[in-house]
Amino acid sequence: GIDMRVDQPPVWFGEVDYGINQEKDAAGLPTMLKLGGWYYNGRATDQRYDVAGVSLGSAAAGTAKTYRGNWAVYGIIDRMLWKQEGTVDNGIGFFLRATILPEDRNQLPYAFDTGLTFKGPFEGRDDDVAAIGFAFGRMSPALAARDSDARRFATATAPDHDFEAALEFSYRYQVTPWWTIVPDAQYIFHPGGNAALPDRPATPIPDAAVLGLRTVFKL
Repeated sequence: GIDMRVDQPPVWFGEVDYGINQEKDAAGLPTMLKLGGWYYNGRATDQRYDVAGVSLGSAAAGTAKTYRGNWAVYGIIDRMLWKQEGTVDNGIGFFLRATILPEDRNQLPYAFDTGLTFKGPFEGRDDDVAAIGFAFGRMSPALAARDSDARRFATATAPDHDFEAALEFSYRYQVTPWWTIVPDAQYIFHPGGNAALPDRPATPIPDAAVLGLRTVFKL
């Protein structure tokens, strides 16, 4: 945590936001809008071609082509849909985030995640939060084309990368003012974007169910 490296290309971040009805006594429901992005000043690797224009799916491929720089742009909407009467922030909230990156140098260039939260879902549990979320990422068409090339050149049998998605349910249970436990359940569709099993290169990794339990202590 204290190894601050200064010999690598820099990454620049920026974000602007605009809040609506952020005051506690605002008549309307609060909304937060954000637009941001980052830029990496180093080299990024092409997902399909080498420096000579040969597909990386071919046995004749050499060193992968690289580009100067990489970037991403994202937008976020965080809005309260319904507020419980007599409370400051209890109720149902909605969020949506979408991200775009160049598809020639990123494996996952298109992604979004969205969901709903419900703070105070039960009587006497004002600090609990129930949530459901969904995330989706579309794999690069250039990467999928490299997979197709590999099958055509008989260098691999893996299926095309296509997408990865996740459905998640969680509940934040406030045990005490200083202790919270969060059970979590996820179902992952197409892990690795339809990546193949290491020992069976023609077989995609099957969908996966994940159960977890997290605890948080406030000092």
